[in-house]
Amino acid sequence: ILSGNRLNVLHNYDFLHLTDLVELDLRGNRLETFAAEVFEPLKSLEVLYLNENQIHQLRPGMFPLLANLQTLSFAHNRIEDIA
Repeated sequence: ILSGNRLNVLHNYDFLHLTDLVELDLRGNRLETFAAEVFEPLKSLEVLYLNENQIHQLRPGMFPLLANLQTLSFAHNRIEDIA
């Protein structure tokens, strides 16, 4: 759980060795955007919470190869553009 930590950036190496991670909670941070590669190592991810951040745009390819993803939540963001 990484919620409420004022994170404003995710690096491509942040989740590099977490291939078995099933749930990732990033609620209540200050994320605006992130590279698609950030989540690529998370092959087992089923649940991803990105609620209550400052995400303003959703782009194709933001969540590559997340075949097991069942829940993706963006509630309470500043989404202005869905490309």
